[in-house]
Amino acid sequence: MSAKKNGCRRCFSPCALCCDPLTKQCGLSCADAFDMELDGQQWKTSFGKASGLGKLCLGNPIAFTAVRGGLLCFWLAIMIWSMVDWVNSYADPEMPNATSSPSSTACTADALLCSDGNTYVSRSPPSCAFAPCPIPYGFGFWFTQLTHWTLLLELIYLGFAFATTALANFSKLPDGTGDDTPWFVSVTWALQPAALVGSFLVFVLYWALLYTPGSKLYAISIMTHGGNFVIMLIDVLICRQPLYMAHIYMPMAYALLYLLFSVIYYAAGGVNHQDLTSNYIYSVLDWSNPGGAVSGQAHICTQSNQEAPTMPQLTRAPLHVCDAPCRTPSCSHRTKYS
Repeated sequence: MSAKKNGCRRCFSPCALCCDPLTKQCGLSCADAFDMELDGQQWKTSFGKASGLGKLCLGNPIAFTAVRGGLLCFWLAIMIWSMVDWVNSYADPEMPNATSSPSSTACTADALLCSDGNTYVSRSPPSCAFAPCPIPYGFGFWFTQLTHWTLLLELIYLGFAFATTALANFSKLPDGTGDDTPWFVSVTWALQPAALVGSFLVFVLYWALLYTPGSKLYAISIMTHGGNFVIMLIDVLICRQPLYMAHIYMPMAYALLYLLFSVIYYAAGGVNHQDLTSNYIYSVLDWSNPGGAVSGQAHICTQSNQEAPTMPQLTRAPLHVCDAPCRTPSCSHRTKYS
């Protein structure tokens, strides 16, 4: 096969020894590429054994399974931490008739003790009414954030990945490929690209659009807007699960699902968790300003569309080129790259 047709050979030509096995073309149909059934690879090998890199320290099936279980437990702890931190955070509702301009009105210096028993608020001009007491975010708002959607998605994926690896290594279930691929393997395989690209999407969008340079950094923010992608990257680097470019539709569907949720939230009168007034989840998805919302929507979809193809190229192919064949985006004649 010529280097022109073989994407793996073209990308990794310096490694002739590893690229030699890629000279055989697989030629699968689009239906075979888009379904979540393995093509020519046994599921116990693909999901139960570590990658070429992972074998350096995780060659033992017990060690590999334990590491995947460790990633699951670690991420469960991060999600619980995020929830606890959220319910202990407070919104800052706007005061009616408040003004930012200087006022000559002098208010009495008394203070009001809020219902939490710890916070005091003073009177504010020009009305000299007591400022609103801080209001806890409320656990319900936790589920409106894209960050937290992705935390849950990543937790579910890591749970299925651990269970699939454990079953591959220690169960008596029959091995197989194609139509014999077990349902839980298909679920794990489908969740991986969505969680991988979703975690990177949250990481990029938070630091590029939401974070204000110079503002205070919190450990939980770093873990949920950076640590999330690190965990997924570790998982991708140590496993042998194939990752097809054709599966780009999974992260795209995830991004579109959240955008649909944000529209429904806006139409239902939902408010921002911080000021309890603004009719949006994020200012970049303010549907009362369709132009800005569409711009934010396009940015999210473009990011997920661009990141999905590059993730396999940057993280998987260099490590798994010797383990299994790899794929290019073409449907008619594809080479594998997982």
